[in-house]
Amino acid sequence: MDMQFLRSAIRKELVVYGLEPSWGIHHVSTENPFNLSDDIIEIYRPFLDALVVELLNNNESEELDIELKKEIIKVLFEKCVVDNKVYSLLDAIKVTIKSFVSCVDKNSATGLKLPTFIEEGR
Repeated sequence: MDMQFLRSAIRKELVVYGLEPSWGIHHVSTENPFNLSDDIIEIYRPFLDALVVELLNNNESEELDIELKKEIIKVLFEKCVVDNKVYSLLDAIKVTIKSFVSCVDKNSATGLKLPTFIEEGR
């Protein structure tokens, strides 16, 4: 599944903090200008996967038509929990990136804020 819209949201936030999106941690391809974006997208992939499964289960078609794609983009406004607070995924990306920058500054992963699902559902 193409996740360019999610990658773009992450990349934008990385650049806001002065980070170079091509310098990744686990993604290190010299041909990929978005290695760090792709590292961080993995944190948010379960939210997108869960929504796609739900949409496909509730749709008679198994194809991703334009209407389903419009619904998938709405994942950015789904709710999640970060640091015991509820955020939209779009805002959670900002919190994660800000905490990542702090971790880099401290040279420690302590304090990295990652999203979790809301236990009661959407």
